[in-house]
Parts: sequence; structure tokens; C-alpha cells
Amino acid sequence: MSFRTCGRAEIWLSLAHFRPRVAVSAKDVLMQQVAEETRVAFEGRLERAQAPAPQRPDYQKWVRFYLDFCRKYGHPPRSPTSLGPFLGKLAAKH
Repeated sequence: MSFRTCGRAEIWLSLAHFRPRVAVSAKDVLMQQVAEETRVAFEGRLERAQAPAPQRPDYQKWVRFYLDFCRKYGHPPRSPTSLGPFLGKLAAKH
């Protein structure tokens, strides 16, 4: 999946602003890796949004969580309707 072709920057940035009540370590979760093209495009989007550099790994982590959720539950990651079920699943866990 290409970040540029999905055209849903608001979904990615919305994910990055979601903060769970419990810390989640990427080391504890086997996550799908984001394609290099997608990672580079997302990094550019974070740069344009002036996201602080120390927070960018968290933004990238939440994109991987979202993509894993979509893959596991059959939601199309490019669809804006996939964000609601993802956030609902996170809320149900806490």
C-alpha cells in the first residue's frame, strides 16, 4: 500500500494522536512492517505537519498497529470507515 495513493493522511494522523491508557511496547507485539515507500511518504507528511521528531516513532508505531488490525479483521486500510472499528477495538481493551 502506498501512502501517496491512499490519500487518507487524516487517518494516519488521527492514529498518532490516540494515546492508550496503558503503555504498549512494540517489542511485545509482532507487527507488520510498513513498506519503505509508505514509511518515507508518511515521514514526509509528519515533517509537513511539523510533528516533533521525538514523537515520530510513536506515530509510525500506531500506523503499524492500524495496518495489523486491518489485516487481521479484514478492513480495507485505505477506507476511512476502518478507523472507527480500530479505535473501538482499542477503547474496548482499556
